[in-house]
Amino acid sequence: MNFYPVPPIIQAELYVRVPDDIRCLGKDTEWRGGFARQFQHIFLEGPVVDNLGNLYIVDVPYGRILRIDPAKAITVVARWDGEPNGLAATHDGYLVIADYKQGILSFDPSNQKIKPLITRRHLERFKGPNDLIVDSQGSIYFTDQGQTGMTDPTGKVYRLLAGGKLETIVENGVSPNGLVLSPDEKFFMSSTPEYQPFLKYSDDPAAEETSPPQHPVKRRTTVLSHVLVFIATSLVWGFVVFLIVPSPIPTSSTQVSASTHPTILENHLAGIRHNVTSGRRLINCGNSTEEAKAQGCKYDILLNHWVPGPCFDKESVDEYRDDNSWGAFSDINMTHRLTIDEMSNRDFYWTSIRDHINHCAIMWRRQFYVLFDERRAMDTVVTSPGHTEHCSQYLMDVTEGMFKEPTKTMRGFAGCWIKD
Repeated sequence: MNFYPVPPIIQAELYVRVPDDIRCLGKDTEWRGGFARQFQHIFLEGPVVDNLGNLYIVDVPYGRILRIDPAKAITVVARWDGEPNGLAATHDGYLVIADYKQGILSFDPSNQKIKPLITRRHLERFKGPNDLIVDSQGSIYFTDQGQTGMTDPTGKVYRLLAGGKLETIVENGVSPNGLVLSPDEKFFMSSTPEYQPFLKYSDDPAAEETSPPQHPVKRRTTVLSHVLVFIATSLVWGFVVFLIVPSPIPTSSTQVSASTHPTILENHLAGIRHNVTSGRRLINCGNSTEEAKAQGCKYDILLNHWVPGPCFDKESVDEYRDDNSWGAFSDINMTHRLTIDEMSNRDFYWTSIRDHINHCAIMWRRQFYVLFDERRAMDTVVTSPGHTEHCSQYLMDVTEGMFKEPTKTMRGFAGCWIKD
């Protein structure tokens, strides 16, 4: 529910069109080759206006800065081997650039020279800077988005102080993209496109939490509120359990305890207390390819998991392989196709979003027939609420234009619930 007033509708108008002689007609780049959407000739980002009324923008795939003067004349003022994505103005008249390929760069409009500000952290290249802003003290905040996302939440937000010190502010971002400072510069917000929330960071050294300052609350009031919340939550969950659990869970000598296989049960939330798995024993494939092979497990390309033999569903795997969109690749550009043996030995591979959709659809079909046929064996991915939530959200977020885009798939090791 939105409690803010409805924003006014503003009719956008064309300000200026980039002429063909400035577009890179018929030219290809690494960026265009690795990006599924086929943008032709030009791709503009990062508009910044200087004190003279000049509008600066970057052309991502062709490593250029374009200047549009007040008379709407367009000039290419810089070109280099880069992929500039964000642009911001400093207080001394320079422009700073978030370059996906080269790191953070500086541009001097007076001589049109590009120079590096910071290209590495601890000798390691950045994942791929996306956007940046400059605060009143001259510090530069920038997002290091790269190819991070829901399955690789390692995106970062950095602050480069005016003296040259680099600070890591966020380490577990889900594809951090744009960012903005609050008016008092006490915290910033960064958008993460996969879910559209905002990361908040307090810049107040006295603050203990990454949120704007709160009104002081008496300790007694805080403790009382926590107790009331605990009691209310316990009552609600007790009622839910009463409704969904038809009978007490039987004790079985073959039932695996949570301490026996902590990795399996922590990763797959439908554990021994789930009524679908009640009365079943759990077998697993370990945590490495070597362990999986030693235990006789099979690699399931639909799951991208090693699974115990009784849970290997050849019918759904064959259905998945028969679809023409199926394929796994070692690189994000999806140029080097992997064999099934290579897939089974890698921690992850790249595939298309269209292929990921097929995975979710066939997995739901497998889940239905596992329950409908009352099968003796069911894998821990089928019984995982987390995987079902992931697939449902994924299908709601995907649009048709994204089908050929790359997506990262992580390999795993599934367990198998067996009914004796």
